[in-house]
Amino acid sequence: MRGLFLLIISFFVLSPITSELYAKTDFKFSAPNYIIGDEFAEIQIVRLNNKGTPDSTFNGKIGFYIDKELKVLEFIEGKALYTTTLFKSSEITFKPQNQTTLYSIKIRHLPDWLSIIPPLLAIALSLIFHEVITSLFLSVFVGVLLLMGFEFSNVIPAFLRVIDSYILEVLRDGKHLSLISFAFMVGGMIALIAKNGGLTGLVNKISAIAHSSRSAQLTTLFLSLSIFFDNYVNILIVGNTMRPITDKYKVSREKLAFIVSTTAASAASLAFFTTWTGAEMVYVHDAASYLRLGNSAFSIFFKSLQYAYYPIFMLILTFALIVSKKDFNKMADAEVSARSAGIKNEQNDKSIEKNIERDIVEILHPESQNGGKWINAAFPLIVLFITAIAGLIVTGTENIYQKMLGKGIPITSQNLSTVWKYLYDFDNKNISFFQKLGELFGNGDFYIALLWSSFSSLLTAFLLTLLHKNISLKRTTEIMIHGFRVMLSAIIILIFSWSLAEITEDLHATEYLSSVITGNIKPSLLPIVSFLLAATFAFSTGSVWGAMAILYPLLVPVSWMISASSGLSVSDTESVTYNVIATILSGSVFGIHCSPVSDSTIMSSIASDCNHIQHIKTQLPYAATIALISILVFFFSLINFHWFFNLGLGTTLIILIVKFSGKRVE
Repeated sequence: MRGLFLLIISFFVLSPITSELYAKTDFKFSAPNYIIGDEFAEIQIVRLNNKGTPDSTFNGKIGFYIDKELKVLEFIEGKALYTTTLFKSSEITFKPQNQTTLYSIKIRHLPDWLSIIPPLLAIALSLIFHEVITSLFLSVFVGVLLLMGFEFSNVIPAFLRVIDSYILEVLRDGKHLSLISFAFMVGGMIALIAKNGGLTGLVNKISAIAHSSRSAQLTTLFLSLSIFFDNYVNILIVGNTMRPITDKYKVSREKLAFIVSTTAASAASLAFFTTWTGAEMVYVHDAASYLRLGNSAFSIFFKSLQYAYYPIFMLILTFALIVSKKDFNKMADAEVSARSAGIKNEQNDKSIEKNIERDIVEILHPESQNGGKWINAAFPLIVLFITAIAGLIVTGTENIYQKMLGKGIPITSQNLSTVWKYLYDFDNKNISFFQKLGELFGNGDFYIALLWSSFSSLLTAFLLTLLHKNISLKRTTEIMIHGFRVMLSAIIILIFSWSLAEITEDLHATEYLSSVITGNIKPSLLPIVSFLLAATFAFSTGSVWGAMAILYPLLVPVSWMISASSGLSVSDTESVTYNVIATILSGSVFGIHCSPVSDSTIMSSIASDCNHIQHIKTQLPYAATIALISILVFFFSLINFHWFFNLGLGTTLIILIVKFSGKRVE
């Protein structure tokens, strides 16, 4: 109700000024009467018949004489957007090409600050209601109202336009459809390998190597890294499976929840083929297309990984704590208590369990209690990884071959061995083995690789499930469809977030933000600003998906435009932008690690059977420590220190903190 009330009030506050003028021949009007300050304007021209009623929507070019200089604007479906830099004159003349045609000229202008209302509204509603999907939809709806005219008569047309224009438009994009298909098929694969017992068998196989408290923790870490493709699945499988083993060796439930939570999120944000990074690369692709950058989304993502300090350092900290047998702050107290007094079952408040994804929990229970073969899970995961790499190599080879032909390189064949050989001469320079491999991956079609890998792994899991004697063809299909359904909420968030990105682009929000920030914030500070914004949003909403959905379309283009307009070189501009790309997801991971309302932390508490508040209290000091180290290293990365030095600096600080602040737990 509060959101509806705010929406009604905003009709009266945000309604833009609209004027309608009519002209049969030359028409003059004074610009200041209609255009005020640094705003942008929209002109709608509707052709009228002899009776003065609308006949058709005008398409074409119209000339405007401004200070006797002809300016030509192109109208598509009766509209043309332009900035008021055209209107520095006090008088503008409209000249229809056909002097006998009667036109209705509708001039509407919006203050440019209104362009950021949709993303700000999405953030505000998410913080108020802790619900992302409705918040995103309402923000898109308000954005469409701003474009059409924030009037009550436009409410129903705007609602329909959200569906038939923006949502339909984003679904026409092949890259978007590739990610949606990938998410569905990965969901189906997860359901199949869980129900046929493969995941249970794989986990049991790996967990058998645990023989002490340290090896039990290392096994938990390794197992969590191996199930990298989705953090929810990772947490629920590893937490529930390793809990009896860590209990046996008196590892505290708080430590188990910490390892599971931090490793699952870090792995999902760093691995190439996960639901998180798949979504991230689509946002990066859209930003690169908007900025007309030539780099592929995979290439940009790969280069940004060198700045993903928080998840990398969190993994290093986790490993260092386990190997050194040390912990600090409240985690040390929990570990000492567990070693001396044993494990205490501190049940969570039942209300917490209402937040968990019931569908995910249901599909992870094996169909049969007799266990399953570990190969049923390992083989589809291997197929997923190998097919994805092969897809990048095959498509990369094809694209490089075409580039070589365009550069006049005398290459005789499109096969990999020939292209690999001529890569030494590509761009007239000799390159190393790893640089050639980077060229292949960077020029590959990541979205084709997603489709090939996810379909191949789904098909493999489907066939292996059919071989299970207790699961019929009909039941196998039902399990697969159930897996599709589990991914539906994430896909809806993606669709609405893409629509929000489209509406903010139509409103020129990026240009407005760039003009406001330029000169007020140094480009070198943008990664830290991005990190803190993402952390704040993810902490408040508990959603990484929501933070990515709102911040990527807004901040990535802004960071490039601000850096470029500040006089930075192309390489420095790329460095800032890559840093922002990495810090948005890194900040989001930090935010959910600290958030008591995050699905990830709640699932970690439940899967580890750990008191939820205790989990947050023991994990928070570790997350805050790594966040501070990451922010410190950001400064070194932006003064052109090599990435290897930056990672070494952060690792050294972590080792020193563990050594001098850690308390040894035998």
